[in-house]
Amino acid sequence: MSNRDNVTFKYKFSDDYNPLYANGAYGGVSARGEIVIHFYLERTPVVRKQVNELTPDGRVGDIVEVEPGDVHNQIIRFVQTGVVLDKRVAKQLHSWLGKQLESLEGGGENNEHS
Repeated sequence: MSNRDNVTFKYKFSDDYNPLYANGAYGGVSARGEIVIHFYLERTPVVRKQVNELTPDGRVGDIVEVEPGDVHNQIIRFVQTGVVLDKRVAKQLHSWLGKQLESLEGGGENNEHS
């Protein structure tokens, strides 16, 4: 062990910890000067009801009705979580994300910690 001063960080996860997939985000600066980010999953909607015709031999045929009817003209942005960051932490996150992107683009080592 070296004679340098060290600090050890231990990570404690809540019982309901569950990483979420996000393919988009929106947000901005709050009235308190903090950055608010809402993460979402963008997807096409799932119909609530679908009616198919039955063929003469009793098989499921073509779709004749869906509810809602305009389901094909919609995109759902399902917001599952968000974060609020002060300026200092936002800069740290920005730096860390930049390093992760460099690693992805250059084949460098994976560095999960900030």
